[in-house]
Amino acid sequence: MLTNTHTYFSLKYGTWKPDDLLRQALEWGYDSVCVTDINNTSACLDCIRIGQKLGVKVIPGVDFRNGVDQQFVAIAKSNHGFEQINRLLSKHLHTGVSIPDVAPELEDVFVIYPFHKRSVLGLLDGPGAATGYIGVSPLELTRLRFSPLRKHLDRLVAQPTVSFREQRDFNAHRLLRAIDNNTLLSKLPKSEEGDPRHVLIPKDELLEQYQ
Repeated sequence: MLTNTHTYFSLKYGTWKPDDLLRQALEWGYDSVCVTDINNTSACLDCIRIGQKLGVKVIPGVDFRNGVDQQFVAIAKSNHGFEQINRLLSKHLHTGVSIPDVAPELEDVFVIYPFHKRSVLGLLDGPGAATGYIGVSPLELTRLRFSPLRKHLDRLVAQPTVSFREQRDFNAHRLLRAIDNNTLLSKLPKSEEGDPRHVLIPKDELLEQYQ
């Protein structure tokens, strides 16, 4: 299962057309995809309908971020969970209050925290331990070998981020980021860009990376 994918409803960031994302995922061996756009759920219902036609299970969620800084990914277990996610998202979008490092208690929701957060080890023993997981991307596997988190394999989740299809999409992404930052493309900070390696790869290749 892909647990963190972005469509072009990740506004001023994503480039994937939902239909193209799901068709490519199916072609490359995935039967389940979590659509987790950045601070947005607009694509979820359409993706579920498209997925039903294609034979791909689509699970809705949100990649909660402050700007480009990922706080956590929330994935719905049920319709009630999806409602909980939307209520949390609406609260922060309407008030302008920053999204916290730790998600509030959400019923019927899986919460996955990024491996690179310094405070992430404490989450395994905190209030969110029952539902909180740590997402490890392929780019972080080498670091995992030397991390205390390797002792908590039951709380780790394979979490490749899928934002782009190819280099051309990444170029379009950089233009969107420049627009969002109201700056020239030549002056766009690297910190405001995604990672060009966040592309969809065949399932067999992904499993080999995590072997």
